[in-house]
Amino acid sequence: MKFVPKRELAPACLSWLAIGLLLLGGGVGWTEGEGVASKAASSVVLLTGGLLAWIWLGTSYRLDEDELVLQAGPIVKRLPYRRLVHLRPAAAWPIGLFSLRGHELAAGPYDRYSIAPRDMERFVRELRQRCPQLVVDLERDGRAS
Repeated sequence: MKFVPKRELAPACLSWLAIGLLLLGGGVGWTEGEGVASKAASSVVLLTGGLLAWIWLGTSYRLDEDELVLQAGPIVKRLPYRRLVHLRPAAAWPIGLFSLRGHELAAGPYDRYSIAPRDMERFVRELRQRCPQLVVDLERDGRAS
């Protein structure tokens, strides 16, 4: 079962503004720049903008039979359900790729993953069926369920 991220207007606008500026700057540098160093720097800027666009458009959370698959563009992280221990609201960040208020999924003492599924209630319901040991704390005031 696949879930797409919740996308809020302000973070989306800021993300695409940054992507657009990178692509514009890289394109101008590529066409107007002279020399190998200029072309190389412009290529890096263009690739960075392309990577950010790929991450923005290619992020999903997939519940497979034995694992949760987090995908962000070319980056894929597979988390076996047995490793998941806690789901709670993440601290609000002034800059976020999709949403200002996401959630943090813990898969051990040092493994933390930011997630922001559009349909959080359904995501949690499906995740709990596959992962009964998961402690879910969706309240911002600290109450666990």
